[in-house]
Amino acid sequence: MIVYVDGLPLSGKTEFIKTFVKEGFEHKKFPIFSNKFFEQGYVGPSLSNLWAEFLTFNQHKKIIIEGSWLYELFLSSYEGRSSYISSEELEVLQSQEGVVDIVKVFMIDKNSIAHAERLKNVRSPLTLDKMAKALQIWKELITDVGSQYHYVDISDFDSNSEIYKKIMSIPINSPKKEAKVLDVNLDQEVEVNIENEETSTLNEQEILNQANIINEILSGKILKKNGEKFQFIEDKIKIFLQVELKTILNLKRQINYNLSNDEILFIKSLYKQTTKKGAK
Repeated sequence: MIVYVDGLPLSGKTEFIKTFVKEGFEHKKFPIFSNKFFEQGYVGPSLSNLWAEFLTFNQHKKIIIEGSWLYELFLSSYEGRSSYISSEELEVLQSQEGVVDIVKVFMIDKNSIAHAERLKNVRSPLTLDKMAKALQIWKELITDVGSQYHYVDISDFDSNSEIYKKIMSIPINSPKKEAKVLDVNLDQEVEVNIENEETSTLNEQEILNQANIINEILSGKILKKNGEKFQFIEDKIKIFLQVELKTILNLKRQINYNLSNDEILFIKSLYKQTTKKGAK
């Protein structure tokens, strides 16, 4: 599982994180990837692609991250500049989190005057007025992107806290959804049509069949050739597949959903490419 810990400077993030490091969590700081990603003129894999790989390889570990990609949205709004995260990437980033157990925490000191005094003592540029502005931006962002954050005051936090119990109660070695391994028949035409709570077992298997195919593709490199242009195309393909995977795994029984034959053929062809001898 993964825990995000956001909040203003000196809001209690370090103390909160130390509690879970003692429980075996691995501590990382955002950005997990190179800071170059947030520099002008950056060329390379997109944030959504890098984040998808990180979640894929770490979803069964205990990781607590100081900060999250939402911090970039906050910083761009606070500084009055355009965000390095596009609206398309934002949609993909949100969709990726639906298949991994993630707990989001926002540290907030209820005693804003004491918090402002601590910041003043370390010569932080954040005055009481700027703190109020920053907190307002954070709250609006959290509401706008639909993120379910837990607001935590470090003075109220201990091993009896609800958030502590929630994080420690989530099983680490089991995926968010029940793991089922199915044989993938690439010669079978697949069509999913979930209409109501009487959905047949066959349709459930078909959904998992599609998810298994997409996971296989996303686990490795799709295009054999290297270079900036090929990487750009690969990123676009992975974004498409990540959104499809999110849609498949979060289907509600009362919603009709159909993956067209063209889309299925597209996924199958990509899968076959990745399994050919010599694919890298």
